[in-house]
Amino acid sequence: EWRRPVSALARLVSARDGAREVRRGMAPPLRWCLVMSDTRAAQGLDHYWQLTTAINRHYARAHGYGFLLAKLGWENHSGASPKLMSACAHARHGQRASPWCKIPVVAHVARHGVLGRRCLNLMYLDSDAYVANLSTSIDHFLVHARRMGDEALAPGSGPWELLFASNAPFQPDGVCTAVFWLRNTAATCGLLRRWWDAPWLDLSHSHPFEQRPMNMFYRCNRAFGADVRLMPTAAFFRTKQAGWPINTFVHHMTERFRSQPDFLLRLL
Repeated sequence: EWRRPVSALARLVSARDGAREVRRGMAPPLRWCLVMSDTRAAQGLDHYWQLTTAINRHYARAHGYGFLLAKLGWENHSGASPKLMSACAHARHGQRASPWCKIPVVAHVARHGVLGRRCLNLMYLDSDAYVANLSTSIDHFLVHARRMGDEALAPGSGPWELLFASNAPFQPDGVCTAVFWLRNTAATCGLLRRWWDAPWLDLSHSHPFEQRPMNMFYRCNRAFGADVRLMPTAAFFRTKQAGWPINTFVHHMTERFRSQPDFLLRLL
């Protein structure tokens, strides 16, 4: 189930950072790896998901991080929305739409790394999210969030395994699974397995997909406890009503901006 988690995790497109070291047999671990997944072709700069992929790949290379884009699912001949089409399958629960597939994709990278190099930590971004502050490292962003008083990183709060962005302004006390960070530990892999195994069959192909189970687990604080945390300061949505997001490290675009993506070209 975890060895081949995504039917047609057939093509993994990775940045080539560190390839020379790997060929020499030297494979030092990567401090961070950025991970994305999509059912659509990433080549070109004509659509928002192609632009966000290019931006996030550029950011990863600039900071010496690994980068991996997983091409999901099967060819879409039905005309259905890419978000609704089946793109992976659970051994017991059957086929699932592409938003679910980020879970086994991240688990795959946690286990196998990028270009033979283990990832110590991972950051996942949906294809409508991109790093907007290209000069800020992930570690600096997290340190700054702690200094701002983010409760998820408060002194004395202990180690975390999974950190999620906030779903503000839509649901400020809820997690947004479009952007999250994780430590590559055995405990985190166990959390990913629980999330993937969530038996919400009515959400296999309907909104909010994998986000509702994670919100339920987080709110009940039973399945995951303090290992899973929500970062209130990581409010990344860029909406028509609110304009720029509260936190400008990452921008998570709503439909208005996805339909007019030309502004993204300035980051390339």
